[in-house]
Amino acid sequence: MKLKNFLRWLSITLFAVFLGVSCATGPAAIPYDLTPMELIQRGQEASSRNRFAVALQHYRTLLERFPHDLYFVCAAEYEIAFIYYRRETRRTPWRRDFTAAQIKFHNLLERYNTPDAELLPPQFRVLSEIVLARIEAAGHPPLVMAPPPPAPLVPATLTQATPPPLQPAPTVPPQEAMAEGNEVALERAVLNISMNLAAGSRIAIFYITAQAIGPAHGVESLLQERGFSVVDRAELDRIRAEQGLHTEGAINDATAARIGYLAGANVFLTVGVVGEGINRQLNVVAMDTSTTALLGIAIEAF
Repeated sequence: MKLKNFLRWLSITLFAVFLGVSCATGPAAIPYDLTPMELIQRGQEASSRNRFAVALQHYRTLLERFPHDLYFVCAAEYEIAFIYYRRETRRTPWRRDFTAAQIKFHNLLERYNTPDAELLPPQFRVLSEIVLARIEAAGHPPLVMAPPPPAPLVPATLTQATPPPLQPAPTVPPQEAMAEGNEVALERAVLNISMNLAAGSRIAIFYITAQAIGPAHGVESLLQERGFSVVDRAELDRIRAEQGLHTEGAINDATAARIGYLAGANVFLTVGVVGEGINRQLNVVAMDTSTTALLGIAIEAF
């Protein structure tokens, strides 16, 4: 009797463990009431934590639920292609194969060769071309989407010219590769933040740590390129001095909002860089200067 009870207890325990593991490793449950923007943001948050499968699930869900929203369809297709690119950059150089990423970027770019191209957001075309160029600069050949035409037959009486010797593939020093990756991260962060800002917004930018000074200047330049007005740093320093406040370090939202408001900005951004090595991360947060309401968050591997 005891053996029978023990076997019953063991079978129930094993079933519970199996069920728990299945639930833990299965696909994430994505609520049906999420907007396209929320799906993009959740995918980006998962991707920044290297949870690529979860990120892909959110982007593919967006494509299934909102197939006619061209803006977010392009955004999701770009994010999917970028994940394929990022996964390969984490491999050792001789094992990298960017073919899948190149195919997805090219498929997205094909959308811009249709009569409806003028209806599509141009930034995803630009970002795709930037990443493809960097793949080639790293020594990987460009993708040939269609087979080349057959070579003409050479008459037997003619001698073929000796082909030139193969040149070694160009390599990118680690420092330059990191700098290029940082440029992409800045472009993506500004793109994601600007999607949530009203046209003509005036923006005050604050950096949280000393290592975020350079990225903060990069964010400022990219925002200005997109037509946003950015408060001059000297103006922020002047207001800081008058009010006895500070504009860098562990600045809180209330202080940043007050300085931004006094500078005539309706939006303030905080830029921070945290972590080290492959865990280094760029965080950009946009908030309303009047209400400190959250307008957008961009988290990128940096």
